[in-house]
Amino acid sequence: MKRFFNEKNGGEGKMTSGQFFLAGSAGGFFNGLLAAPIEHIRIRLQTQTTGVKEFNGPLDVIKKLSGQGANGVRTIVRGMTPTLARESIGSGMYFLTFEALVKREMDTRGIARKDLESSKLCLFGGLAGISMWLSVYPTDVIKSTMQTDNYKNFKYKTSFDAAKGIFKTHGISGFFKGFTPTILRAAPVNAATFLAFEQAMRIMG
Repeated sequence: MKRFFNEKNGGEGKMTSGQFFLAGSAGGFFNGLLAAPIEHIRIRLQTQTTGVKEFNGPLDVIKKLSGQGANGVRTIVRGMTPTLARESIGSGMYFLTFEALVKREMDTRGIARKDLESSKLCLFGGLAGISMWLSVYPTDVIKSTMQTDNYKNFKYKTSFDAAKGIFKTHGISGFFKGFTPTILRAAPVNAATFLAFEQAMRIMG
């Protein structure tokens, strides 16, 4: 996507904010296609109560979820819609925020990208991670609610049903359960991610 936009813009290597968002969203969308079933399997394993466990491992989760009659495959990819929304919007905001902050810093100081300090890259990466979760956290809660629902007798048939259930039970605050630790983790993790990426790009020239 970045190559496409660069060529569309005359090969100058400059992209608009909207193009950064679209490039990030496209990557996020395809990532979401894999993330939905993988996260569903992981969540089923992580939310097992102590004592007798229903699932013995990832393959056992797949076997039991896929054994739900005609809806087996749909059960495995349950939560796909909110996952795609989270990954598309979140990744778009992620890269848009980082690139916008980098551009602003370069323009303000009149420096090249390679001259940005590591501390600035960490700051911008951390803010990008926070921006991502601010834009999609409620969607992630809806996804998790669907993927922890009783797979033998679903309470929520659709994402909208899950959203209504969350609001009815917990109100608006229900869409932000666990938000604080997520943000506290997102800042340092994404700071390190973008710093490593930028340093790698500089090494490769």
